[in-house]
Amino acid sequence: GLINQDFSALRAVFKNLGGKTLFATGSGSGEDFVKIALEELFICPLLHMGDRPANLDCILVNIIGGANLGISKVNTIVSQVSKRFGSKEDIVFGAVIDEALGDRIEICILAKADLEVVHKPIDSSEEVSLKIDKSNEESQPNLGGIGLETQISQSNEPPRAVHKSKLSKKMPVNSKQNEFTFDTEAQRGYFDKTERNMYKDEDLDVPTFMRKGIKIRIKT
Repeated sequence: GLINQDFSALRAVFKNLGGKTLFATGSGSGEDFVKIALEELFICPLLHMGDRPANLDCILVNIIGGANLGISKVNTIVSQVSKRFGSKEDIVFGAVIDEALGDRIEICILAKADLEVVHKPIDSSEEVSLKIDKSNEESQPNLGGIGLETQISQSNEPPRAVHKSKLSKKMPVNSKQNEFTFDTEAQRGYFDKTERNMYKDEDLDVPTFMRKGIKIRIKT
């Protein structure tokens, strides 16, 4: 070919992910075959979609023509394409001579427009700060619903020393035990006016520990 390109040229155009891809073709023949081909290229229906971007960032131009296709005509085509789509730097073009075409020329472009919205990456320090703030919020209990407010101290100061004289002293445990004594003739409550339930000279309405004379010891 007159100007050869390979698969690496295609990869150079689409080196970044995302964006809008466009494709268009145009052909012309006769005395002004370059002008006719460009006019047909620019009115290609694929270039007049509603969401077509105004400018294209990367363009791959492929030109196929007869023996009368020279470098000057190739430069004219590339210049017009660059002016039409507002791209002056990232243009990759190739040209192939096919004598069978005679005075006919074919132009094919494959272009890409990057997305206008670029998400700013979060700095590593900002990301760590966000994680710390989130963990602090999760660690604090939310007691507002029951009318309580809590505040967790963020101070890193060590606790103050307290003199041992201010510490509460536990009272020594009195090892002396007292004994409860129960009066067997105490009131019987609801059963005071009823007949006693006697069995073998024992009143069954009286608790067993009282009938048996069991002493209950308690600590004071």
